[in-house]
Amino acid sequence: MTTPTLSFRATTKTYHHGIVEVPAVRDVDLDLMPGSVTAIMGPSGSGKSTLLHLAAGMVIATAGHVLVNGDDVGRRSPADLARLRRTDVGVVFQQYNLLPTLTALENVTLPLELDGMSLRQARGIAEAALERVGIDPPLDRYPDDLSGGQQQRVAIARAVAVPRRLVLADEPTGALDTQTGDRIMELFSSLAEEGAAVLVVTHEPRVAGYADRVVTLRDGRVVSDTASRPSRPADGRPNTNAGGANLTTTSTSDGSVSPNHSDPSVDDRAWAPADSASTSAHGDIDPTDSSAVAR
Repeated sequence: MTTPTLSFRATTKTYHHGIVEVPAVRDVDLDLMPGSVTAIMGPSGSGKSTLLHLAAGMVIATAGHVLVNGDDVGRRSPADLARLRRTDVGVVFQQYNLLPTLTALENVTLPLELDGMSLRQARGIAEAALERVGIDPPLDRYPDDLSGGQQQRVAIARAVAVPRRLVLADEPTGALDTQTGDRIMELFSSLAEEGAAVLVVTHEPRVAGYADRVVTLRDGRVVSDTASRPSRPADGRPNTNAGGANLTTTSTSDGSVSPNHSDPSVDDRAWAPADSASTSAHGDIDPTDSSAVAR
């Protein structure tokens, strides 16, 4: 029997603000199998990003368990979790988390070098990853010299530069136009075909249309779980009639997008610590984990 790549077992995450307890995720049970793409949808505040951060070991469950490749994330040390994110788990954060003092190329090569790869080999792999997401030379530009869409693609390249068993992406197409967003989702689909389990948090029905399974959260609970791929048109593009926020965009020449949408939500982590996406499981910034260092 195949072991799930990612499992949530009665997983609950509660944040404490003084004497107030705010449950972000409540009693979630999910299995993500190798070779699958799962979309997590739901309104702002439903727990989508918190669920992704639990899977990445960025926050630890208050109750229940989170298993990656059968191992309990909650029992791992911060150093082990940082190593996991550099090797088996690729994370694409909503805020990109690029290091501002490194170029686009260096942001992708750094995790590879931390794992002992030679600079020459790391550069070759990083250049291929950046090309795969549509970032053209020069690659020595700093994040402040890139558009939001370009920064997002650099962050994606960093997460998928080497083969991963699990890819976690929080709104990975939020700053991209439709064509570029489709390219990224096709990339995630190809990673699943290579055996990875891919978890995508999204508000966009078009993005969810690329998934084999759509899980909807509300108030931290799973309220629906559609374990079948929506039908696709003859051109291979995803089904966009799955419901959700009404979104219109204005494209730019670099593949980024200026959103004009009726759903004002951009992040469901209103009750999470402000730096939860950039800290270790114990709340301290881990300088050895480049995927977890805030911009």
